[in-house]
Amino acid sequence: MKEFQLEPHGWKATVSSGVRDSEDNNVECKGHVNPLDDIEKKTLLEQLAESAYLVYTLMENKPLPPEEAAILIPFATEMQVTCTCESEACEHAEAARIAAASWATREPLALLSLLGITRTALLDSVFGSWAAESEGKALPGAALLQRPAARAGGNVSAIMDYIAESVQDSALHKPGHRLTEVELRLKAPSKMTPPPKLASLLPQAPTDAALTHLREQMSKRATEWAPHSAQTKSGSKTK
Repeated sequence: MKEFQLEPHGWKATVSSGVRDSEDNNVECKGHVNPLDDIEKKTLLEQLAESAYLVYTLMENKPLPPEEAAILIPFATEMQVTCTCESEACEHAEAARIAAASWATREPLALLSLLGITRTALLDSVFGSWAAESEGKALPGAALLQRPAARAGGNVSAIMDYIAESVQDSALHKPGHRLTEVELRLKAPSKMTPPPKLASLLPQAPTDAALTHLREQMSKRATEWAPHSAQTKSGSKTK
């Protein structure tokens, strides 16, 4: 593979022909990426919304892990590829498809753009579906909590890596460009009153179920860590 570049409606790859005595050792392979219709876009966006880490990676426009890239690679490779060698047994198309898969992994937002999905449309759709899901009343609170947990799935360590990188880059607490437009003035209340319950502040969120879930998880973690902590202290005293 000598060169890979985008075209208005697809990609073009320059591949070595492998013929040493040929005056031109290169051939060109082209793949046409068809924009998705509305139903196809909706289906793909729903798939993307199922993986929180995939959404984070797309937001940062970073290369995708292999498992996450598998969702998008077929859109860049599963198509008819034309080649200037015009041979019925063309061996260059496969090399071009491999290059296209690598490109889709490195630049997923560019592929989505060819498919007719902009970054803004991606975020609007994904966050909109998450918001609608959290406001849904058809599911009990516990089920609403399980959806984001299932969405994070086997990506917990990857999400923690993402958060760690953001902290290192000071991205988590970096103010936006409009933060300077906000002015906040506080004054002491005339009468001290207890704060309202969390449920009254967030009536659409399953706050009671969330707090119960957190208490259960913290209790479970404490139970798991207690024996290990006791063994560590016992070992240190023995020494």
